[in-house]
Amino acid sequence: MPEYRLSIPYDDMNCVNWFISRCKWNAPDPEGITDTDDSACASSGAALPAVGGTWDKVFREMKRCAMGFNGGRYTQIAWDPAHFANHWAPNQIKISRIPSMFGLCVAGGRCNERAVRRLLAPLFWLYHHLRGPDNLNHEQFVWQADQVYRAVGSDEIEEPGRPRVLESDTWGNSFADVYQRAMQERTAKAPSSPVSGVVCIAGFMRSFINETIHTSIRHNVIDSLNFTDRKVVLLTQIGSKDPSLSCSKNQPPSWKSSARGLAVLRPDVIVNIDFPIEGHPPDRKCHEHYPLSCNAQWRRLEQCMKYVYQYEA
Repeated sequence: MPEYRLSIPYDDMNCVNWFISRCKWNAPDPEGITDTDDSACASSGAALPAVGGTWDKVFREMKRCAMGFNGGRYTQIAWDPAHFANHWAPNQIKISRIPSMFGLCVAGGRCNERAVRRLLAPLFWLYHHLRGPDNLNHEQFVWQADQVYRAVGSDEIEEPGRPRVLESDTWGNSFADVYQRAMQERTAKAPSSPVSGVVCIAGFMRSFINETIHTSIRHNVIDSLNFTDRKVVLLTQIGSKDPSLSCSKNQPPSWKSSARGLAVLRPDVIVNIDFPIEGHPPDRKCHEHYPLSCNAQWRRLEQCMKYVYQYEA
């Protein structure tokens, strides 16, 4: 008997194997940056707002996908859940739980559109149906997928679900677009009762003088918090002339060039002080992927907290 050969291309199987190994079903959201891959499954499945989802949930998944994987890409897919269920598991999958438009976290340099459409989309929702990847026979899935797509193109069958990957300009899926819409949702849902808070902004002023930057900070950070009583603390370095920084990208801007941005932010307190780069302090070490300047960043944040505590007192 001749050996059975899969018709699924090697590159597509490489994409599937990547997704299977990094599904990590229901893994908790990591705090900050880690040196291990996150969960592709926990970064997928949110219904897009066009079919009843929220921008906030889409943003959380998109952010987790981008931060959790090297080259992670949050892809948006539209399809017919009933058509998918009828071809893969007739009368078994509850299509009411499957949105017709959803997000899927994939490996940008490893998964082509064909593999995402034909393999990852059904694989992810079969995981949902079976409550995790441990309950799915992956060899049988690959064999079934091979059988289905051998028949695609005939008069008898279409791609299950008729999936299509949405173009980026269909709904404006850049990270900045989604972030802004998610923040608008959060602001609209914010409680109407008085809420007070302190906003502390720390860092170098490299791009701050750019109107797009300081306007975005005002709108997407300060205003989006919806505080009724608010204090803004700016901890940075302005106007200092340090000869050692003359050729550095961290050379602080003048007060004149910063004036427009300061007028937009309207800080209540400006802490104008330099935090030099230092070695590792006790009980705190920079990640190996970052330079020692991260310690200066931590120092700024610690100084921020001092002003927060003062206002809270």
